[in-house]
Amino acid sequence: MEVSGAILIDKPPFITSYDVIRELKRLLPVKKIGHTGTLDPLATGLMILLLGTATRLAQYFLHLNKVYQFTIKLGEETDTLDSEGEVTRRCDYSGVRSEDIRTAVQSFHGLTEQYPPVYSAIKYKGKPLYAYARKGQKVEVHPRMVNIISLSMDDFSPPYVLFTAEVSSGTYIRSLAKSIGDVIQCCAHVTSLRRLSVGDFHVKQAFRLQDIQQCLERGDNKYNFLIDKETLLNKIKNKVPYTQGV
Repeated sequence: MEVSGAILIDKPPFITSYDVIRELKRLLPVKKIGHTGTLDPLATGLMILLLGTATRLAQYFLHLNKVYQFTIKLGEETDTLDSEGEVTRRCDYSGVRSEDIRTAVQSFHGLTEQYPPVYSAIKYKGKPLYAYARKGQKVEVHPRMVNIISLSMDDFSPPYVLFTAEVSSGTYIRSLAKSIGDVIQCCAHVTSLRRLSVGDFHVKQAFRLQDIQQCLERGDNKYNFLIDKETLLNKIKNKVPYTQGV
């Protein structure tokens, strides 16, 4: 019998979100699996995967707020705005102080226009932006309104700075990192990114892929990692997050 419901996955680094889906299809008797928001290959953390008939609930997850913890490196900017790209610019970060970062952080609270990275999955004329970027083709990227609900600096160890941010759906942390660098007049890029939560779902509740495989191999409480549809709806039905422009 095909399974239905949701699985919270703690995605490891250096694999794609679609690699996660392919692995779950290999492990479980299910034909249809949908994500509620992808993560970059570099990123780790919470992915909510909907299985079987539960994929019809995807619309309820589209505008849930997300919390990320991320590290930026001062002094270098890359074409992808993270450490997987090529360095395109270097600058001196020795004059940047923790006070400069804290002051800059305050300017990002609330609604703001954000330009998505050129290396992103946003579609332009039916193709993702990264397809044009990889060919060196420039396209016009329009800003969109996002909501930075909270942004805090957790650690300052130059050239690395650790942040935690709660943001509306559609916010790109890589673009946020670049904007922080622009404000303090120092180029920067993301070196690590972890999604901690989506709405009321937290990465602490998530399973690793190897956990699911081991559970299936043992055969005990075979699908104890599965969240049923009724539980899903109870967690999200009262959420009314910010949706403008995303």
